[in-house]
Amino acid sequence: MNFRLPLILFALVLTACAPLAPQPKPAEKRYTAAELLALQPSSLAWPTTSTDGERALREQALADIRASIALPPGPVTAQTLVTALDRVAKPDQPLRIRLPAR
Repeated sequence: MNFRLPLILFALVLTACAPLAPQPKPAEKRYTAAELLALQPSSLAWPTTSTDGERALREQALADIRASIALPPGPVTAQTLVTALDRVAKPDQPLRIRLPAR
């Protein structure tokens, strides 16, 4: 008798949390076996998988960071950013970075 009440309450809570309507299925493309077999490596190309695409994304990310902290463009600033981000990613190392003069 003592264990029935918590069990019933638990079942009621679970029932109350259940969605009333069925959830819609995500709108994703489902491939047939023939379509999967017909795929070529060029079909799976994505701009960031190329070296140029990765460089473009990196430069854009650096430009966004540089603009947000208002550093002038240039190789010294780029290296400073790389060093700073590397140090932030490794917090156990001391942070000794000199920012270039504006």
